[in-house]
Amino acid sequence: MTTVHTMTKFSTDLEAAGVRLAPLCGHISSLEAGAMHSVKTSTSKLALTYAVMWSAGIRPSDYITPKSKGSTATTEQWADRYAVASMLCYTKAELAELEAPMAKEATLEQKAERKALQERKKDLMRTIKRGLTTQDKLHNPEAYEGDGANERKTSLEKLAIAFGTIEKIAQGEGLPEWFDVPEFCAIIAATRKKFKIPAATKSVDDYI
Repeated sequence: MTTVHTMTKFSTDLEAAGVRLAPLCGHISSLEAGAMHSVKTSTSKLALTYAVMWSAGIRPSDYITPKSKGSTATTEQWADRYAVASMLCYTKAELAELEAPMAKEATLEQKAERKALQERKKDLMRTIKRGLTTQDKLHNPEAYEGDGANERKTSLEKLAIAFGTIEKIAQGEGLPEWFDVPEFCAIIAATRKKFKIPAATKSVDDYI
């Protein structure tokens, strides 16, 4: 399967996943909504998802609130992204809870639980921004030269490259028959997710 074919097929899959979110997507594409769904639910296709998002013109600055410096998101786009994130992150009961005012007599524990609930969709937005930032660094490394924050992330980025290499080796040929590739890749994906190791994928070629 060619790279173009793979890219097109995965983009189509993301768009299909985003169709059910279409009523919330007046200002962002179904592909982006589907990609948000992929980030929330998938561990094995995160790298490919971010590669497709970047290729579609979606940038980390799109995931910065319009109220902050450096944002390229319109108020309407930001509202759509928040609406999609809410649908992906909460049950109907949790949404109702968030919409209800906090009781004045609420305990500190209840307030902490509400705060954690509110942060869930923000965490998804931040996760997507990190993934897109990794893509942007790979495509535009010169834009991040001299960035102290970027330098502090060097070790984490090295881990991302190492994990990517491990995954490519495991998905290739030459391993003994007793080697359980699906289980191995699942463990790698779970470890990547637990320790927030970014996906160091520059293009679809790096993933397939």
